[in-house]
Amino acid sequence: MSKISRPKPKYMIIYDCPKCGMDSGRTELDIPPICFYCDAKKGLIERERKLLSPQVMADRMKAVGDRMMENLRKAWGLTEDQWPKDPEEEMQLLEAMASGQDLQKALASIGKGMIKNAGKKK
Repeated sequence: MSKISRPKPKYMIIYDCPKCGMDSGRTELDIPPICFYCDAKKGLIERERKLLSPQVMADRMKAVGDRMMENLRKAWGLTEDQWPKDPEEEMQLLEAMASGQDLQKALASIGKGMIKNAGKKK
């Protein structure tokens, strides 16, 4: 059985989506780039391009984890009228926030491990 040789990406490219206002991290191999949030295939604006490295990947994972936690915090900051009245829905929200925080910590740990192991040769 032969393996199909695929090119390895060289760059992490951050695109801003004018349709939904979010950003997406892609590589130059993602042609055309597609917004992760609204699936827009046209009009994405390249904001930055960095040589792909463990540090760049760790930074992007941190940004995604931070955004997730910010969105969960916004959910926590709902007004009294907006807060779930159903105790089961409230518990689901609190569990989602706890899971999000666990994921954020795991992403930070993975990022640190990637950076630490980047200098080691296999």
